[in-house]
Amino acid sequence: MADLCAAIEIDPDTGNRLLRSGPGLGQGPDLTGGVEVAVDGEIAYVLTPFPGDLIRVELANGVRTSVEGEGPGLLFSRGLDIDEVGERAFVTVAGTLLQIDLATGGLVTRRLDVEEIGHGREV
Repeated sequence: MADLCAAIEIDPDTGNRLLRSGPGLGQGPDLTGGVEVAVDGEIAYVLTPFPGDLIRVELANGVRTSVEGEGPGLLFSRGLDIDEVGERAFVTVAGTLLQIDLATGGLVTRRLDVEEIGHGREV
């Protein structure tokens, strides 16, 4: 769970909380504004739509690094999911689905309002 400037793990059975990254633990980009979190093993990914970043958090030591490389940016982004093998993240930005390579930060975009991909509710 992201809490303003920190990543906090909460035990659902006991309610106990453990600081995983934030003030006093780990170094790297600020987690302020983190609204989406996805966990893949010992790595958490925090989406911060303001200023628009995807931050990788090493849960063992709290170290934070920006994942996104060259591309359109994640300003005003929503939704976050990690694929089953932990290689790609998916987010949406204004009707566009972004696929982010978690190793390189490379982006692939798909305009969902233009391309006829899938069915159902608009993103």
